[in-house]
Amino acid sequence: MQQNFQDPLFSGKTSSSFDGEEAVESGDSVDLDLVFQHIVDCSVECPSPFVLSEQDGKEPETQVSVDVAAEGEGEHFQVVIGIRVEMVKDQKPACIIELKYAGYFLIKNASKDMYPFLLYVNCPNILWPSVRNWIRVVTLECGLPGLQLGSIDFTDILRKKIKDSQQSEA
Repeated sequence: MQQNFQDPLFSGKTSSSFDGEEAVESGDSVDLDLVFQHIVDCSVECPSPFVLSEQDGKEPETQVSVDVAAEGEGEHFQVVIGIRVEMVKDQKPACIIELKYAGYFLIKNASKDMYPFLLYVNCPNILWPSVRNWIRVVTLECGLPGLQLGSIDFTDILRKKIKDSQQSEA
């Protein structure tokens, strides 16, 4: 059954202030339950695999980009973390990993202004350890050193999304 979802971040939000973080931290009782999580898509490309085998003492540069998408209605929401990891050595892309990882959440007792922070910060923070693990596993299975990703500031990603949305409306 196909459901029509709306992105809760941009539905009717015109204010430049973001008060969801304060609402969540104020101690209001919100029920946030992870129902299910899984890999939506994973791809690995190695356009220049032999560049990594060169024993020149140079480590590949690793570039990581992360994005979050959320959709849902009522109490049911899907949050997807998209991550792209690119290892480059001598200006040649050695390995590119793209992963989309989804979590399905049940959210109760939340006011509308809480949803952006819950869906774009709290939910991704719940999913992030699994995303980090899968990236490590994939790099190991490719014969590369296991890539251990650090923490991500999902609040910063949310602020950038809000800023970009406001600029596109102007």
